[in-house]
Amino acid sequence: MGPKLFQTFTAAGLPAPQLRHDTPIGGGPNWPGYAYLTATIRNLLPFLTKVAGITPEQLGIDTLEDRLRAEVVGQGGVQLLPPLIGAWARA
Repeated sequence: MGPKLFQTFTAAGLPAPQLRHDTPIGGGPNWPGYAYLTATIRNLLPFLTKVAGITPEQLGIDTLEDRLRAEVVGQGGVQLLPPLIGAWARA
């Protein structure tokens, strides 16, 4: 929906909205993004199984958070979460 927000606002008769695009990013052993991403994927598992045939066992969902953390921390890197797009307008 994010990229469609501008058109959605104007189609609804609202003024052209202000838009913002943010991408949560972080690293280190205590960054909550690992748990967030794992929970998101866990919630998508029924869809992933149905559409792509991916099983929880193939994905290793029970160890995914720890593996993400180990990979990012081990490389001194960061992890990007999916981008968020927000919009607002004043009539």
